[in-house]
Amino acid sequence: MLSDKVYEQLLGMLASGAWLKDSRLPSENELARRFAVSRPILRQALARLRTEGRIESRKGAGSYVREIAG
Repeated sequence: MLSDKVYEQLLGMLASGAWLKDSRLPSENELARRFAVSRPILRQALARLRTEGRIESRKGAGSYVREIAG
């Protein structure tokens, strides 16, 4: 699935230190452009990261890193 590929890429970016703990991820629009996918596909990947406790969404503020993958 395409969302699985995006999830793996995001996980790799977290593991590489692209974003530090408690830092804000780029907007959904920016990430969708970066990965050349639709926002619904991106949201599926982000939802998986949220379910795993790696990121958290703050209403009106975006998504933040909770746990660095590794």
